[in-house]
Amino acid sequence: MVVTIGVADLVIIDTDDVLLICRRDQSEDVRQIVNILKERGHDTYL
Repeated sequence: MVVTIGVADLVIIDTDDVLLICRRDQSEDVRQIVNILKERGHDTYL
């Protein structure tokens, strides 16, 4: 369960392994995070 109060324009992605919260206008930056995780060998989180 993820509960938020008093926040707006957020993207919230909750999976078994990862919780990602970012501003909607930064959602395109997720690709950068994916590339960093790949580089560091954290493919299990993708």
